[in-house]
Amino acid sequence: MKTVRAKFFVQSVEHVHTGTSEPCSNIVMAPVYANGEENADWSKHTPGGKLEMMVTNQAAIDQFDLGKEFYLDFTPA
Repeated sequence: MKTVRAKFFVQSVEHVHTGTSEPCSNIVMAPVYANGEENADWSKHTPGGKLEMMVTNQAAIDQFDLGKEFYLDFTPA
C-alpha cells in the first residue's frame, strides 16, 4: 500500500464564533510548490489544491501558525 505525501502551508486561520465557549477555527491550507521534488509524489512543478477544515480542539488549533508548512500523508483507510 503506497502513501502519497504532499506538502501544504497554512494560508489562513479564522477564529469562528459559534455561540458557545468552545474554540472553533477554520483553517485553510494550500500546496507548497517551490520545491517540486518534495511534491513529485502527487503533482509535478506547480501543484494546485486547497485543504479546509474546522478544528474545535484548542491544542490542535495552536499548532497551525500562518505560513507554517506541513506534510500531509494520504494512506488508504
